[in-house]
Amino acid sequence: MTMKSASKKWKKFISEERAKPGIKKFLGWDQIVAHKRSLRRAYENCVMKGECTRTDAVIDVMPIPGEKDKYQLCDGYHRFILSLFRKEDSGIVNIDISDWAQGRYGIAKPDERWYFDDDKEWKGLEDIPEEGTDLPNDYKHLQDKGTIQ
Repeated sequence: MTMKSASKKWKKFISEERAKPGIKKFLGWDQIVAHKRSLRRAYENCVMKGECTRTDAVIDVMPIPGEKDKYQLCDGYHRFILSLFRKEDSGIVNIDISDWAQGRYGIAKPDERWYFDDDKEWKGLEDIPEEGTDLPNDYKHLQDKGTIQ
């Protein structure tokens, strides 16, 4: 198999999987569970490297089995970070209930989880970066670049 044909097959697989219907729903961010490590990596990519989101798509989540009204963030960590920087507390998500999502994405273990916190100024965003990060300056940096309004 050539690299070109492998690439075509991969693109076809991805497009088929992304075309699977999901359930669009408005959720509060307090219903979202995210991997701390993945959220930290998205934060660092967005703020430190300037590699934020390349799409306006809704974020993808999947229901967490056995946890009522809790959803694991699957895809869209950069978009989620930007939403937190805008101090949003909710948004439209795509709930993927396919077997593919259940097999591809792992549910964060309790000690790996990040939770939205409405009582904090930055809604829990302050729990993501490494110690010594200056959220107000990071926010201003993203504003100055036009990444967030």
